[in-house]
Amino acid sequence: MASNRQLVEKADFANADLVTAGLVNPEQANRFFRRLINEPTMLRDVRAVEMDSPTRNINRLQFNKRILRAGTSATALDTAAAASSTAFDPSTAGEATSRGKPETSQVVLNTTEVIAEVDLPYDVIEDNVELGNIGEMRDVGGAPAGGGFIDTVLELMAERAALDLEELLLLGDVDLGTADTYLDLQDGVLEIVRDGGNINDEVGALVSKTTFKNGKKTMPDQYLRNINSMRHYISHDQETEYRDTVADRATG
Repeated sequence: MASNRQLVEKADFANADLVTAGLVNPEQANRFFRRLINEPTMLRDVRAVEMDSPTRNINRLQFNKRILRAGTSATALDTAAAASSTAFDPSTAGEATSRGKPETSQVVLNTTEVIAEVDLPYDVIEDNVELGNIGEMRDVGGAPAGGGFIDTVLELMAERAALDLEELLLLGDVDLGTADTYLDLQDGVLEIVRDGGNINDEVGALVSKTTFKNGKKTMPDQYLRNINSMRHYISHDQETEYRDTVADRATG
């Protein structure tokens, strides 16, 4: 078994060393992924899908139109629709389309590669107070799996990686090119919304109750059924301005 010193001295090595050892094992990778998603960023509020291949299709099914019709005892829907002048859709009365039909679609997930490199020369960490306790990263919400220096490094990497992924989630734009090769990897939420979302442009106005009202009225009705689950994401400066506005209001 390798000593602690040998483990630490392997911290900075060539790529060829990864052929037989040194790669993060699947269990460590899963822990790192769970810790990253558990960081206090927007990543907590989005669906995270672990993928075993570069591409994955997620099926979607929904009813966007009314599916209930006036019923007639012992009469099939299409027969009743054909005989009724008050059918829901006269243009399709008597056809199979007078029955409810879900709309199907797919969400295609495409991965892009990101990398973080951390060099840990021995002379940098030789005096680290955790040097003598080399262990594995603790699981999220669980007891340490050995604790120590590796746990600390991976924990800090997960915190920073979560912030970086949140930045890509928000500000990604494939048209940036060489201006920012990281944000150029994929379109983020803001870019996707600009291309095809329901937008209420406040033209730089400070956040206020009118901002929230106008934004809510812009949303399609089908997304307004569960108000309590909604979240508003605003910048730190806008949050400060809104708190100041609320503090100044007359409450009697």
